[in-house]
Amino acid sequence: MLSLLVEQRRTLTDILLDEKVTKKADATVFLPKDHEWELLNDLSTVLMDLSDVTTYTCSENSVSLSEVYPIVCGLMRRSLKVQDSDGVIIRKTKDVISDELNRRYQPYDMKTACSTPVVASLMDTRYKQLTFLSSEQRKKAEEFLEGLIDEMPLKRLTETSVSDTPPPKRQRRPSGIDFLLSKFPDKPESQDELELQSYLLDKSNFNKSPLEWWSDNETKYPHLSIIAKRVLAVPATRFKVKHKE
Repeated sequence: MLSLLVEQRRTLTDILLDEKVTKKADATVFLPKDHEWELLNDLSTVLMDLSDVTTYTCSENSVSLSEVYPIVCGLMRRSLKVQDSDGVIIRKTKDVISDELNRRYQPYDMKTACSTPVVASLMDTRYKQLTFLSSEQRKKAEEFLEGLIDEMPLKRLTETSVSDTPPPKRQRRPSGIDFLLSKFPDKPESQDELELQSYLLDKSNFNKSPLEWWSDNETKYPHLSIIAKRVLAVPATRFKVKHKE
């Protein structure tokens, strides 16, 4: 709305200054001053990205939960970052919006790294590097996902009660005190951990939607694909969006 008003500045000014159309008293009241036009233009710029985000979430058929934190962090660190050239009102506007986003989503809290939206972002091939989080949060999120992967084998066995696959052979314990001196005495690097690291280093083509990509790669990443399909199927909003026909 503001952007359209700014775009039509000259037309509106001509109409308001035309005494045949607008009374002089009304023109004095309704015609914005130059500094007010500048303020409207600055506010329009600040709110434009918010408008684009709203348009995106409403126009797409399905916006996944994985996109919540990339969007929120992008807004707070770029669009709503206070600049030296910002006036008092623009600074206040940015601060108010940023404070509300921070209150609702807590993007800098370490607990956020273990939240379902962040796990969804980690499983989304577009955002799996988690560049919108701090290095500490990224490490925490990967560790949390490793914990989820460790739980998957037990769940998969209960889901598939009949299996022809023989149980894995028990590894032989080192003799004497060798098990105390070995680098990984009790828990060598598991297949699940290798699966996660392989996925994080995977640079294959991610042009497909995340769910399609995981469907194509579920045999390559059997445990991760189960988690991915669960979290990526969650929509970003609980409200239904009515699309204009």
